[in-house]
Amino acid sequence: MNEECFICKASLEYPETDVMMECVVCHKKENSETRCVNGHFVAKN
Repeated sequence: MNEECFICKASLEYPETDVMMECVVCHKKENSETRCVNGHFVAKN
């Protein structure tokens, strides 16, 4: 598993509950259990 952001290479964080995030690439919105410390999210599909 990759432990850095695909966008900025910063560390990832794992909130205790899923958070609704918007993909910075395709703008799809989905719940995520992982996000970049700078707020980036990339959808799996």
